Amino acid sequence: MIPKHPAHSAARRRWILAYPPFCLATLLMTPANAVPWFEVGVVSGLFVVMLICEFVLMPRMSLPPSRRCSRCDARSPKSSDACVGCGREFVVDKPVLYPVDLSLLPASKRAGKFATGIAAAVTVLVLGVWIFLPRFGGQLAVMTLYFCMIIYGFEFSKWIFLNRIAQQVERHAGAVCTHCVYPIDESMTVCPECGARETAKAARRDWLTTGLWLPRDRVLPVEGAAPLSPSP
Repeated sequence: MIPKHPAHSAARRRWILAYPPFCLATLLMTPANAVPWFEVGVVSGLFVVMLICEFVLMPRMSLPPSRRCSRCDARSPKSSDACVGCGREFVVDKPVLYPVDLSLLPASKRAGKFATGIAAAVTVLVLGVWIFLPRFGGQLAVMTLYFCMIIYGFEFSKWIFLNRIAQQVERHAGAVCTHCVYPIDESMTVCPECGARETAKAARRDWLTTGLWLPRDRVLPVEGAAPLSPSP
């Protein structure tokens, strides 16, 4: 199944960086004897935090996009010459790259739900503060904090969750349950942790389609060969 959307540029997220300068300009346009310097300082500090998140942390914490094999749906690193699933050689020098697909497996779906839950909680908190603050001022600082938390908090919380899954999958060469990420071996047909019907072979194929697991070499056995044992 072809992923719904190619990987998008970070520029699609960076429009939010225009909001703090707009707030600062609004605050500084007030009469000189009424400039809320504390709020100016808060917005300026949040602007610096947002710049650090965008240009320092996000490049290091974003999961890399990958290329997709049209034969077996497996994902491979963008520098791969051949599919790590079926071994088919790629002939396109500049492939379309796709982001990690969270919608394919129960375990990866929970990452999006987890991050969305945090975003919803932040939204409720900010709306409560927004209702309380108009009598005291400070709305621009609160909204700047909100955008900082809702954009980068969402991305970071999702990355932390997915990174833990990716490490577990990599550690066991893909032989982990697609529901609870519990390690399984070649003899199992049911996950001993959550009870889901699962085999190591099926789990490897499933994880390869998500983009969370990007091995450098082919990991699925050639037809007729002995099955691959997970790493110790």
